[in-house]
Amino acid sequence: MTKRPTLQDVADAVGLSPATVSYALRGQRGSAETRQRVQEAAASLGYQVDPIARALANGRSGTLAVLCGSTRDAWHRSLATDLVRALLDRDRRAILADADGDAERERGLLDLLSEQRADGLLVAALDPFAAHWERSEEHTSELQSPMYLVCRLLLE
Repeated sequence: MTKRPTLQDVADAVGLSPATVSYALRGQRGSAETRQRVQEAAASLGYQVDPIARALANGRSGTLAVLCGSTRDAWHRSLATDLVRALLDRDRRAILADADGDAERERGLLDLLSEQRADGLLVAALDPFAAHWERSEEHTSELQSPMYLVCRLLLE
């Protein structure tokens, strides 16, 4: 198994610091010539940005967690499909969880998804007005990931 090229490898190839290479790859600093040189070196080495490192550096994962009450339901399935497509079109990712019509499983998945450090949590709940969602909104605010209950947004 070959080692995945790192930012340091690109920096060594062009004789620059990793910080300068990082800025150049993001197009934030440096001359056009430097940016081109860095991009060419990155391409020749097969360097790809590590999404975990990026998330640690900027505090955002680029991921939205989506919890559906049941993807057997046409509305939930359509919502999940459209959301995932829209996120991918914007170079974002989705973690999709399906409670399969089970309210207890839905609550368990909420806890699991809340721990994934997604940038946000979108919930298409089986019953968005159930009492446990009030407590869940408070719980997710402690995790600093905004949670949105789709049906509440549509009906309120």
